[in-house]
Amino acid sequence: MPEPSTDLESANDDAPVTGAEELADNPGLDAAALKPLVADASCLLNLIATDRAVDMLQALGHTLVISPAVPRERLLLIEPGYEVGTMYSDELPRQPIDLGPLHEAGLLRGQALEAEMIGPFVRCAELLPDEDAEAVAIAACLGLPLLTDDRRQRFVGTDLFPRLRFVSTLDLMIQACEALGLDDAAREAMVRDVRNRANYLPDRHDPQRAWFFGAREPAAEGDDDSVG
Repeated sequence: MPEPSTDLESANDDAPVTGAEELADNPGLDAAALKPLVADASCLLNLIATDRAVDMLQALGHTLVISPAVPRERLLLIEPGYEVGTMYSDELPRQPIDLGPLHEAGLLRGQALEAEMIGPFVRCAELLPDEDAEAVAIAACLGLPLLTDDRRQRFVGTDLFPRLRFVSTLDLMIQACEALGLDDAAREAMVRDVRNRANYLPDRHDPQRAWFFGAREPAAEGDDDSVG
C-alpha cells in the first residue's frame, strides 16, 4: 500500500487524475490540473447545500472521489425556505440531493474498494462505521486528502495512517470564497444555505470557526453544534 503523502499539494499531484474521461466533453477544464479529494457523505452533502459546489471545486481545481457506500446513503437536504433553530431539524421537510451537476462537470466519481484496500478497510472498520472506514481506506491507499468534518474519523485515520491529510468543509468554503472573489453578501448566503439546508456547523475546536459566524447574524454564535 503506498504511504499517504504528508503534503496536501504533493498528495494531490502524485495521485492519478480522476474524472478525465468525463472532462473530455468539458473543454473549459484542464483535467491534468484537477486535484482529487476523497469526500465522506456529510461533506458531500454540505458542498451540495452551498448551491455552489461546481463553482467551488472548479475554482479550487478539485474533483471529488466517493466510496461505494456514499450513494447508498439517503443524503437529504432540508428544503429551501426553512431556518434551522426555529424548529427541530428532524421535523423539517427534506429532499434528495442532486449529484447531476457534479457528474456533468466531471467533478465526481466513485471508487470501489480494490484488493490492496481491503486490509486497511478492515482495520478501519473495527473502529468506524463501514461508510467512514471505506473513505479513510480509499484516501490512505490512494495517497489523497480526506474531506471530512468527523472528529472520530480524523482520529482513527491519523492513528492508523499518520501521513493521511484532512480537509474540512470550512477549509473549502473559505478558500472558495477567496478564489471566486465573493463579496460579503454572497458569502453570507453560502453560509446560510449550508447551515439551514445541511444543518452544518463547524467544529467548536476549529480555529477558523469565527469566519463562519462572521458571515452570519451575531445571535447565531449561540447555536448548538448539531450537524446534519
